[in-house]
Amino acid sequence: MSLPAKRYADVLVVPLAGRIDHTVCESLLAELLPHAASCRSDGDALLLDMQHLEYISSAGLRVLMLLSKEVRPRGGRVAVASLQEVVREIFDITKFSALFPIHADTPAALAALSDAAARAYAAA
Repeated sequence: MSLPAKRYADVLVVPLAGRIDHTVCESLLAELLPHAASCRSDGDALLLDMQHLEYISSAGLRVLMLLSKEVRPRGGRVAVASLQEVVREIFDITKFSALFPIHADTPAALAALSDAAARAYAAA
């Protein structure tokens, strides 16, 4: 799995697409963990853009939980945006909607996370 992350000031936007299940979760975790290293209270925030994510299994949710466990002790932030209805239902049923700030779309998430990131996104 290759994640074409894009930086907007102090927010790194990582798009997730397709299906996240047991077949891709290890490679997904391997790609996300290096991004987590820069997420700290005085560093980057990580935004997972799920606009093109069709499904996430319990194995995929485990990846998000591990990501959160890497970021939170440092005071970092991870947020999600653009959840499709099926993915939103999965987040709600599993209570993951209480673990991650959920935003309607990328511009709204960037505005909530960082004024500088929102300005950089608008200028791009």
